[in-house]
Amino acid sequence: MRKGRFVGLLLCGALITLAACGKNDAKRDDKVDNSSTNVSVESTASVEDAKTSQSNESETKEKELNSAYKQILDDTYTFISEFDGSQTISDGQNGIAEIVRGERSNDKNIDDIKAYIGYTLLDINSDGVDELIIAEKNDPQDNNRILAIYTIKNNNLKLLDEGWSRNRLYLLDDNSIYNSGSNGAAYSIWGIYKINDSADGLETIDFYFTEYNDSKNDWYWYHNTTGEYDKDASECLSLASDKNSPIQQKNEECFNKAKKLELKYFDSYGN
Repeated sequence: MRKGRFVGLLLCGALITLAACGKNDAKRDDKVDNSSTNVSVESTASVEDAKTSQSNESETKEKELNSAYKQILDDTYTFISEFDGSQTISDGQNGIAEIVRGERSNDKNIDDIKAYIGYTLLDINSDGVDELIIAEKNDPQDNNRILAIYTIKNNNLKLLDEGWSRNRLYLLDDNSIYNSGSNGAAYSIWGIYKINDSADGLETIDFYFTEYNDSKNDWYWYHNTTGEYDKDASECLSLASDKNSPIQQKNEECFNKAKKLELKYFDSYGN
């Protein structure tokens, strides 16, 4: 399962928030073997031809991938450009809307906001299909927070997950996806996910959440590897208030392993 009920809680919180707010010359012998020279020229030509072919293949691949994701990129560009708070917010747009609304309230112009949100194509599960990641620009002391991540399965666009301020997503060095979220002071989650073998969703590697323990009269961390927000199907761990808990340490470790993404920003989209 993928976060289940807790994502609903997070999304409700997010929607409430949205509503509220030199060359080196070498000396050569004068006597040169012409046959050797010819081989050298032919070899160079072959290398250049190979480079040209490889470049063309790369450009073709990029065009094909961009075409596959073109509609979502076009929609995102239009959504940012025309945002006035009245648009319908579709799945995958909650984090984008949150940023645009916040920046507009700070009198940022649209072009500046477009320069803050970007995208990249990465094959994060090594199946030959690049995923589309939309993310925010990283600050010097921060990492790229993922706003939406898509893949293509049987020629169909699939939204794998989306992030916003209370549901933070990062891509880690090993291409797993790290999620840290909260819905108020009590409810928190911490999870690691990867794209499943069917390449049409995420599967849980590790999942922690906080829930009230009735017998101990306090809030505790619970753990499972199914992604279920269910304390009866999970192991009870340390107090949720323990700042030195393994969960807090894992949080710091994962944040330090988050990738710095090379993004193309929407202020230059289409150019």
